[in-house]
Parts: sequence; C-alpha cells; structure tokens
Amino acid sequence: MSEGAVVQTVTGPVPADALGHVAFHEHLLCDLRPRDPAQIAAAGARLHQEITLETLYEIRRHDVNLHNLVLDSEEDALAELNAFRAAGGGTLVDLTLDCIGRRPDALRRLSEASGVRIVMGCGWYVHEFHGETPHVATPQQLGARIAADLLEGVGGVQAGVIGEIGLSWPVEPCESDVLEGAVQAQQATGACLVIHPGRHPRAAFDAVERVRAFGGDVERTVVSHVERTLFTADEIVQLASTGATLSFDLFGHEASYYPHAPIELPNDAGRLDLIRALLDAGFERQIVISQDVCSKVHTRRWGGEGYAHILDHVLPVMRARGFAEAEVHALTVRNPAGLLARRAPTAPAAQAQQRLAALPNE
Repeated sequence: MSEGAVVQTVTGPVPADALGHVAFHEHLLCDLRPRDPAQIAAAGARLHQEITLETLYEIRRHDVNLHNLVLDSEEDALAELNAFRAAGGGTLVDLTLDCIGRRPDALRRLSEASGVRIVMGCGWYVHEFHGETPHVATPQQLGARIAADLLEGVGGVQAGVIGEIGLSWPVEPCESDVLEGAVQAQQATGACLVIHPGRHPRAAFDAVERVRAFGGDVERTVVSHVERTLFTADEIVQLASTGATLSFDLFGHEASYYPHAPIELPNDAGRLDLIRALLDAGFERQIVISQDVCSKVHTRRWGGEGYAHILDHVLPVMRARGFAEAEVHALTVRNPAGLLARRAPTAPAAQAQQRLAALPNE
C-alpha cells in the first residue's frame, strides 16, 4: 500500500491507514427476498413464518423467508453498527447493490451517526435479481454505469469498491456481461473487484479466469465465500496461487447444513484451519475475513452473531490457537486497507464516461 493512499467511503475519502479493523463483506440494508417463482413455491409455509424464538432455528436453517431476508430498518442497522464500533470495529464494507436494495443516503446517515466508516459497493448481483439493464446493455455500457458510481457517485455518495458481482453456476450470459463490465470499470477507476462465485468447486477458478481474460487485475480481485465453494487446503492454496484474494466471509455460520447446495459448510474452527494452511503456504497477503450478515437472524437484534462476531469471538480463538498478532493484523487491517485503497487506473476513465450516455435506464 503506497504512502498517502486513500479509500473512498460514503462520507468522503479517508487515509487507507486509518480504517482500523475492517469487516470486508457485509450488508446493512438489503432485500434478498426470492424473486424466482420456483424457489418461492418450494419454500411453502416457511416463506411466511414470523420470526419468533420458536421459529428462529427453522428460519436460519432454511434461509427462505420473506420477513428474514430483508434488512430495512435504519434504527436496527445503527444499533448493530454501534455494537461493532464498541467492539473495536473501524470500517464496514457494504456490498449491497441497487438490485438488492442499496440505499446510499441511508449508508451515509448510518456512517455519520455511528462513527463507523462505510465503503459502498456497486454493480449487479446474480441474474435472478437483475433488472432489465444487464439484458439489454453491452458490457461497455454496464462498465460505464459501474464506473459512474465510483467516480461521480449516487446522489453525492460515491462507491468505493466494485461488487459483489454475482455469478451463478453455470454462469449466465448476462452475468458474464456484468463481470466484463466490472473489469472495465476496474480498469477505468483502479477500484478493487469483489466476486460472488457460483456454488460449484469450479466456479471460483472460472471467475478468476474470466477476470484475467477480460483484462482485469487479478491481484485486485477478491473471491468471496470460498469456504462454501472449496473445502480442502489443497484447493484453497490452488485458488490463492492464481493471485486473487480469498474472502472467508461466513464466520458465525456454525452449522454444516447449507440450504442452497448439497455441500457441508465448515464451522469457524474449520475456517481457521483453512486460513492456517494458506498462511503456512505463504499467502498471508491474500486473505480477508468477514461475516456476510445479510438477513435478520444474523443480526444481534434477532438472535444472531452480528457484525462484531469476529472481534468478540473469533480473534480470541485465533490468538489461543497461536496465530501471530502480525497475522491477525494482516487479515483484519492491512489486507483490507490495501485492497480498498484506490490505485491508478489502467485505462482512461474518460472512455467509461463517454459510454455512460448510451446506457439504457431501468
């Protein structure tokens, strides 16, 4: 990270070395209620269950519930942020996108009220949540829209990171177009790119290959949710060998059952085992960690772990297991700051601006 590097937050640019502990992959206000009619039909009565002590486990286990999958209370979000701040948190990266309920003005209010620095994402999520634009626009036009969020902002609030760009498995054509556009925005702005890969062992590698093929900076690319995508130390090391950063961002998800695919999740101890393998293999600079809070039952207000889980519960375990303080600092402070610090663009930003005028509106 170069001296004088800055990070774009929702309240303006700040020095990269002032971020403190960073929760790299979170959602404060979002709407992930299912749009797919087949998924809605399959959910049956679970879709409409009220969140109570009696239903909490059922809702958390199956993760398809209209009450749970929307975070829309600024008051609740502020309380959660205050708890994060009180535990020692400094910065939260909110990777909510327009198509899943991004609210830039609310993020700025929450940052000002809590004192937590918030970095806002931009782009499009998986195809189920796409509006019309990714189906009718070119990758160049999509990239122009993403670049505009980074360079001009939304109502005066600028994004500071690209993503989380959503990919399914197999990758849908519209998702590939969005990723290509995101790479062009990365070239035009120097911003970090965060990818949500499909739920298949091949998906993470395919995503990195696409970034490389589109001309993107793999070393400024983060592959999210690796612990629900790859499950052995050898696979994790192989992915790190591509140069991408690996995000272990499901800390707090302690159950092996995973409702979205026929896989078994590791618990937090298993995540630390995989991280230990990466550290021992020399990939300390390519790891970030977070909790991916994106539903009510993962917040403290509704009985979940909240944004301070890593600070309150994981870091003590890491130290007890012999992780060095330098390693803890790298994963939670240095690496996130280096990724979020804006780099010099590799393509003229003017090219992105010229394409923006031709982009159709949703």
